[in-house]
Amino acid sequence: MNRKRWYPLISLAVVMAFVITGISIQIARKSEKEKTLIYQLQELRQVVRIYVQVHHQIPPSLPVALDAQYSFGHPFQWKFARDALGMPLDPFGNSFQYDTSTGWARSKTLGYEEW
Repeated sequence: MNRKRWYPLISLAVVMAFVITGISIQIARKSEKEKTLIYQLQELRQVVRIYVQVHHQIPPSLPVALDAQYSFGHPFQWKFARDALGMPLDPFGNSFQYDTSTGWARSKTLGYEEW
């Protein structure tokens, strides 16, 4: 085979390698965000439970629960990215939904609303 026939094949192989690498990176990032979302939901729900135990009522909002000061031997600090209103953001950049009647927090991100 001459050079003119090899160049398209090599170019195609390089492009395919980049595409496969890009897809793999996106899948890995989504997986990490999903793991982080699970952890953050557990933390938010724990924050609400602690607030209820200390204050004997469901917090009126997530920012109120997150900003409450507790001292059980060492201070609690909840680190969440927040929007301009102080609402915590999930790893996908959407704020969490909070049901004030039940104290249940969940994600607004499509596909994860039922977690």
